[in-house]
Amino acid sequence: PKHPSKRQRKNKENKKSNTAIKDSMVLLLRSQITGKIEKYMELGYLPDYARSCIEDLFTQYKSLGGNHGVDLLVNQCFNLPPVNINKGGK
Repeated sequence: PKHPSKRQRKNKENKKSNTAIKDSMVLLLRSQITGKIEKYMELGYLPDYARSCIEDLFTQYKSLGGNHGVDLLVNQCFNLPPVNINKGGK
């Protein structure tokens, strides 16, 4: 039987490493997104700068193949008002 060449072995190792890096990035992004969402859901409002940040994180998260129901959390968070209506918008 023919054994894989050194190049083929290296390509396989690189692919495995790239997959691990991608999976790690998805996990880190999910953690960042859910942490921010929990914070603003607790506060009861979502400032525009935070919305923009969550949108950017979520775009990258999806581009790497992430989902796991995070889109539902993001949509819930995006329904929050942009200011704290309990404190007169301040």
